[in-house]
Amino acid sequence: MNRAFRIGGLAVLALALAGGALVLFAPVDRLREPIEIAVREATGRSFHIHGPVRLTFASGIGLDLGAVTLADVPGAASATMATASNAVLQVAFLPLLSGSVEPIALTLDGADIHLTRDETGRANWAFPQAGKAGDPFDALGFGDVRLINSRIVIDAGEEGSGRELNFVDARLRWPSGAPTLSLSGTIAFRSERFEVDGLIETPHALFQGGVVPLRVAFSSGLAEGSLDGDADLAADSFEGGVNLSAPSARRLASFFGALIPGERGFGEMSLAAAIVATHGEAHLRNIKFTLDDMTGGGDLGIKLTGARLSFAGALSVDSFDLATYLSAPPASGGVGWSDAPLDLSGLRDIDANLALRVSSAALAGLKASNVTGTLALGDGTLTADIATATLYGGLGRARLAIDLASFAPGYQLALTLTNFDAQSFFADAVGSAALMGQASLTLDLKGEGTTRREVVAGLDGKLQLELANGALDGVDLTAIARSVGMPGALNGATADDATTLTTLSAAFTVADGMARTTALKLTTHAMTLAARGTIGLAARALRLRFAPAGAGVPFSVTGPWAAPTYLADWAGLTEEGLAGVAETRRPWLYVLLKVGAVWPEPPLVAGVTEAG
Repeated sequence: MNRAFRIGGLAVLALALAGGALVLFAPVDRLREPIEIAVREATGRSFHIHGPVRLTFASGIGLDLGAVTLADVPGAASATMATASNAVLQVAFLPLLSGSVEPIALTLDGADIHLTRDETGRANWAFPQAGKAGDPFDALGFGDVRLINSRIVIDAGEEGSGRELNFVDARLRWPSGAPTLSLSGTIAFRSERFEVDGLIETPHALFQGGVVPLRVAFSSGLAEGSLDGDADLAADSFEGGVNLSAPSARRLASFFGALIPGERGFGEMSLAAAIVATHGEAHLRNIKFTLDDMTGGGDLGIKLTGARLSFAGALSVDSFDLATYLSAPPASGGVGWSDAPLDLSGLRDIDANLALRVSSAALAGLKASNVTGTLALGDGTLTADIATATLYGGLGRARLAIDLASFAPGYQLALTLTNFDAQSFFADAVGSAALMGQASLTLDLKGEGTTRREVVAGLDGKLQLELANGALDGVDLTAIARSVGMPGALNGATADDATTLTTLSAAFTVADGMARTTALKLTTHAMTLAARGTIGLAARALRLRFAPAGAGVPFSVTGPWAAPTYLADWAGLTEEGLAGVAETRRPWLYVLLKVGAVWPEPPLVAGVTEAG
């Protein structure tokens, strides 16, 4: 029995070797013409094998056809619909023994396939001879195609503006009787390589027209994510769901042809949404996204055509820091304005019309919460209208307009803020925490420049401030009014001193970065002081003259606002002031002032001119 098995096994091996020898040494080049005829009958197009047909055993038994060409429809702009530098037709073994070709799979290397429609809408991929459907799936007659270093160009037209997919190494399979097409491998689009794994239902609809359900997962160094929905090749549309994450939103925008200049912001991002997309446009609903340090949601329309990126919709975010996208970091320690450039170039090539809601925001150093408003960007102008916001315990509204068209951007800010904490506001706004109390502020300012210092140095406009039940830290103006110019040390000018304020009101006009006032008035528990003069916003210096009502000597305050100098202003004494001097029991001083002695004016401070 064992001997019989051995003899049977040897017989099978001999037959296999004989069959292999027949295949190996068979004149397969004679199959060229039958293959060309079979393709011509299936497609109705001329098909030509340019090289000799050889056997290959690279992945099973195959026929290496060399370079091949498939003609286009008569009257097409190009004579050929498809070419390949090398085509390998994998075939069944047993039929080949009898000289028949039964294809199993096809590998195209260096293929160039053009899918077009003429002016009547007739597609060049329709092959009526192949069957009722007349699409490539019927024409091929088998369901396994591998594309290596190949490309498919869809609707290139006369202008050559078609969509191009480059198949680095990808495989398409549609098993006989199965209603789906699977796709896997590496596909390049706009010079970016993606690893793709997809499943397409009713693949015939890809070429016959209609909706095609599909699921595709992709990944690359640019982005990774998935699409799950319905595509319509004829309408160039997709509707479904999208999940996407990318290490750089800036690079992703560039991939779609929209440049975001500059280096700040637009970093890591993720997005999940329902999407309706057509050529060059995408409409996203029920968005959940992250960008840089923001998390948000909403609805958004995006246009990706041309060199400009365009957004429209409504978004809500948990936090937003304007400095991430527009500003340079402020000078350390708050001792001066930053000379680092303000980079706004990234906004010049973007259009936007957005309704915004922000839970927490940092705007040019100021902190706000519960912000609602709109943002419009286009024609070289950014306009942000803040309808409501909570700032430093108060309520505010604002309008910011930025002219982006010129090299030095122009800014205009109108702000109304009521019942806010003055100390925390001014600490963030100007780097000084000296003024305390509940305040209200209105301002309308404009300026231009490429740095914060330039903008502040050129400010023009007006502002008004009202404050109640507060203090001015670092100086006791009442004590200075009573001791300035008198023998002995000046009282009230140390860091531990403070002026307790009942009220403070001030109105300023601003020109070239200089804030001038003739109507500054403050009251303390002991006296009322009126002041006039100038505050240099860029130099952070001041020159003010204070006139106390009642007992006290008028005095000037000059120098840096962090460490000013206090000098008596004898020439400003009134009869009431003289009476106050007399009450100090210094009759000699009263007589001297009464007869009109001349006292020197306080010196000017660099960057500050006298008001009025």
